[in-house]
Amino acid sequence: MLGVEGARHLQRDDAGLGGGRGGEGARFDGLEYRFDSSRDRHIFLSARETYVPMLRGDCPVTYAETGNRVAGKLEYGLLHRRRLIFFAGPDEQRRFAEAPDKYENVDLVLDGRVQIAPFVEMHALDEINPVFEAVHRREIRRRVVLTP
Repeated sequence: MLGVEGARHLQRDDAGLGGGRGGEGARFDGLEYRFDSSRDRHIFLSARETYVPMLRGDCPVTYAETGNRVAGKLEYGLLHRRRLIFFAGPDEQRRFAEAPDKYENVDLVLDGRVQIAPFVEMHALDEINPVFEAVHRREIRRRVVLTP
């Protein structure tokens, strides 16, 4: 069971993130969520982003490090800055706890909701010396990313 401020029996149809099989349903972000009461459903609908897990319940650490979507497990879940987050295992949960700033917005960046391209400039690694000089002459104002 998932106990988060009123949405006690939240369940996602395609991954079974919760234990409830209530009669009240609501759709959000292409998924169906079930609740035991209309009160719980109303609470959910009034603040969906608070109750829906980050990355639809997938592990943000695995996603950030590999680009793969791996389902998080209920036993490795936590509430971080009012966001419900599930991890694939204890190692991923520990890595998140050690550096939450590295992972807490991975869904926004990797899903393209936050655009990074306007703030970076790509250059080949073998151009490092002229790029370094251009940065110091303030000819390049964006963040430089060197690629092999």
